[in-house]
Amino acid sequence: LLNSSMPHPPYIDIRRCMNDSIPSTNVNVYGVARGSPAGNGSGPEGAVSVWAMPTIEPVFVVEPTYAPDAAERREPIRPQHLARVEELTRQGRLLVAGAYADMSASLLVLRVEDEAAAVALVHEDVYWREGVWTDVAVRRLNRVVVD
Repeated sequence: LLNSSMPHPPYIDIRRCMNDSIPSTNVNVYGVARGSPAGNGSGPEGAVSVWAMPTIEPVFVVEPTYAPDAAERREPIRPQHLARVEELTRQGRLLVAGAYADMSASLLVLRVEDEAAAVALVHEDVYWREGVWTDVAVRRLNRVVVD
């Protein structure tokens, strides 16, 4: 029924849908393109291409501000901080981490329950405890996830 051997996106042969028993599913249709008898790669005549609607995942963009002397202050504790970055990434809670090139702030994208949980993760970090980060701004982002 679903043919993914054709060029992307896969197509569904509507003629087979009418003849086969199809289990009930909920699918958000994002796009549909009719098949072409010209054989241009869009699927056979009578088929349509259907792809799922991307999902929205709430995440939090966090910008901890660096202290003026952060470059020097962070050096002795950086291995501890990076180990925590690795741990949070493995847990799936940290999606993006890095420092801006001008050392004004870091950028973190966190998959956590709410803004308070995002702030708590920052406050638990050695950079916060040792004064490398001095302030934090948090904003919710509706991340588009395309499978």
